[in-house]
Amino acid sequence: MDNTKVKAVIFDLGKVLVDVNFSKGIFGHFSNQLSNTSAAISQLYQEPLFRDYNCGRISSAEFYEAVNKKFKLGLSYRQFVDKWCNVFDPMPGMERLVKRVAVNYKVGLLSDTDPLHWHYCLKRFPFLQIFTRPALSYEVGQMKPAAKCYHSAADYAGFDTGQCLFIDDRQENVLGAQKTGMQALIFTSPQKLLADLQFLIKI
Repeated sequence: MDNTKVKAVIFDLGKVLVDVNFSKGIFGHFSNQLSNTSAAISQLYQEPLFRDYNCGRISSAEFYEAVNKKFKLGLSYRQFVDKWCNVFDPMPGMERLVKRVAVNYKVGLLSDTDPLHWHYCLKRFPFLQIFTRPALSYEVGQMKPAAKCYHSAADYAGFDTGQCLFIDDRQENVLGAQKTGMQALIFTSPQKLLADLQFLIKI
């Protein structure tokens, strides 16, 4: 990697900036009805409606109606929103790390997310407001590893892709970033990321 070219550091959201706990929230609700919660999670994430929602093609109300009906949840809209959003936990050390990076670099955010999750996270984790123009899949219209996602994130940060360093917990998304010319790191823990960044950039 050429650390002299890095002008912006772009972070993924879920399982990087904030943790995601599939044992609670809507997914915990599945466990009350199904013997295999992980199977329910996999089924939901493979549904076209999930991709449609994350790409901004359907509204939150339409998503609620479809999920509520398909999985026979019997939840009101407000109950669904509360359970859908109650899956996030702090990722210890990441708020401090982001603020440390922001001293010398533009920080950006690129996430496959939906409006309910994003606005919930903004409220629960106020440090996310440091990302003044995040690239969110429901606004971009595509999900990683589509090239448009990385180009949008770079544009929003104000730099070319070759001047950006991207951090994600999924290898396919890291490879997608590299294909657009970004430098990229796989996230495994805040401690490992700090060590990697200390080697690559000035923090």
